[in-house]
Amino acid sequence: MKYSANSILSRTDQFVETEIDGEIALMNHESGKFFTLAGTAVRSWQLIQNDVQLADIVATLCEEHDVEPSKCLEDLQSWLADLEKGGLIEIR
Repeated sequence: MKYSANSILSRTDQFVETEIDGEIALMNHESGKFFTLAGTAVRSWQLIQNDVQLADIVATLCEEHDVEPSKCLEDLQSWLADLEKGGLIEIR
């Protein structure tokens, strides 16, 4: 699925998380699947709050890193799809 900058992201309540050595470990408590986030994925996860627009996340990441908005949005696509498929976020 291709997400637009206008997509709204929210975390679900189907996971538990913990930080270990600068990485974030997430477990979907319904499916038992684990996810590990490192590097920029940690920051991207921190930016996903309830009802945040993807454009706001892209803008923040572009301010913090030397990346063009179109490239940032493109790079987030598969990661967001994995989080959505894993039941960790909802995107609308």
